[in-house]
Amino acid sequence: MHKIQFAHRYIIVTLLVCCNLLSYSQITKMPFKDEIIIIFKHYPKNEKPFVIGKSQTLTKQTPRVSYYDTKQIIDVEINTEKQVDTVRIKVTNDIIVLLHRYNSVLKNEYLLKRGDVCLFEYKNDAPFLTILNRKTHSIDTNYDGLFRQRHNNLSVSPLDVYNYPYLSLDFAKLPHENLQEELKKESLAIKKQYLLLSNQLLAIENNYLDSLKAIEQISPISYAYYKNRNYFNVKKIEMSEGKLSIDVFENILKEYHTDSIPDFQYNTFIEKGFDIFWLSKTTQRDLKDGVNRDYREAYESIKEIKFLNEKNRNYLLYREMKRIANSFSNNDFLEYFTRFERDVTDTTYLSHIKNKYALKFNDKKNETNSLVLISSDKKQITFDDLKKRHAGKLIYVDFWASWCAPCRKALPSSIKLKDKNKDVVFVYLSMDSTIEPWEKAMADEKLNNYSESYLIVNSETSNFLKKQNVSTIPRYMIFDKMGKLAFANAPNAESKELESTFAKLLK
Repeated sequence: MHKIQFAHRYIIVTLLVCCNLLSYSQITKMPFKDEIIIIFKHYPKNEKPFVIGKSQTLTKQTPRVSYYDTKQIIDVEINTEKQVDTVRIKVTNDIIVLLHRYNSVLKNEYLLKRGDVCLFEYKNDAPFLTILNRKTHSIDTNYDGLFRQRHNNLSVSPLDVYNYPYLSLDFAKLPHENLQEELKKESLAIKKQYLLLSNQLLAIENNYLDSLKAIEQISPISYAYYKNRNYFNVKKIEMSEGKLSIDVFENILKEYHTDSIPDFQYNTFIEKGFDIFWLSKTTQRDLKDGVNRDYREAYESIKEIKFLNEKNRNYLLYREMKRIANSFSNNDFLEYFTRFERDVTDTTYLSHIKNKYALKFNDKKNETNSLVLISSDKKQITFDDLKKRHAGKLIYVDFWASWCAPCRKALPSSIKLKDKNKDVVFVYLSMDSTIEPWEKAMADEKLNNYSESYLIVNSETSNFLKKQNVSTIPRYMIFDKMGKLAFANAPNAESKELESTFAKLLK
């Protein structure tokens, strides 16, 4: 994904800002053969939290916009500082599914075609899509938002609550004597309460789609996609309620054949079936990921399912490979990746794993005696070599991560202070376990062009981090002009003490 450059971006953005109008003739002359252009106009700067019960709020740190293409979901980063931001995504499939979340829970799905130029505008933070290069019905392009407005008044639907019972939980009312059991019991009660309402809503939606088709207000592709989604939502409920057997699951997989629409919803159905019929039989593990099962056992069980075709088997193995990477040791990951290379015939999945978990393949991942760092241009350096490079200067180290909200909150102050104190080298060391979220967070925080921003390669094995007990972040350190650790727990950039500390050490 890259920002539009040169004249094309200038034409689109200028016309949008000045005129709010762009003619079809101007758009169709632009060469976007293997790309989709997405323009976000007045994209909401801050995401509204979702209120649960009377006092709890739910917020998410993940990107609000992503898309499904070539067997994976890819996040879209948007510059919220701009009134109009334009992104250019290269696509493999003729049709992609764009997912746009507009609070911590609600999201819409949009079908975009290769070569589309799309404009998103917002009302009360809810997105509204216009396709600029081809004629479409508003219901066709904004189906989810309009259906939700028609039937749920833009709030969560019964199906949302059935799938995610915590949306209706009032945690304050629970006794908190055995919270895990209390949550389980309350969740089952909520699912039972919303089961009938969910099925009724799906029946209403099914009829609504048929009526749109009858009056030609929805395209054949959109109709097929949303009907498919509806069908698989019904089947997933039946599985959850124990009303869909493994034999029926097998038959659905054998009979389902379509290359004309994205298989995003089909894949969620396969995942659900595997989790219910096979994953549930694996060993329980305290992984604190909400599932807590042995994904290594799950990986092996997939190979034993005789009725899976090659495509479905590849997809499920890929999914378990990601869960192994996120929940088990690096040695486990490398062992199973060796099997993955042997078991999977689709090289796209191999490339995804190699790119997403590139850090795990680094031969310095288990290094103990030095702190190994990698820059955004993939060059490695040890922290000792970095100190030598800046001999004679103070070094202020900021340990942070993309997922650490307090770290991110303090970064603007740190960057402001960095620009002010030229005699101090500010070094930003990320504790992220994978490269992609670190790179995205750097771009968000405007650190992507700063030379002293690194990802720690061996954060789990470094003796230095263990000795200094860098187990919680944010954490700050100051090294003096000789490269010696002067403050193991230095003030943060928001503290008034920090500049006076710099002044004393610079004398």
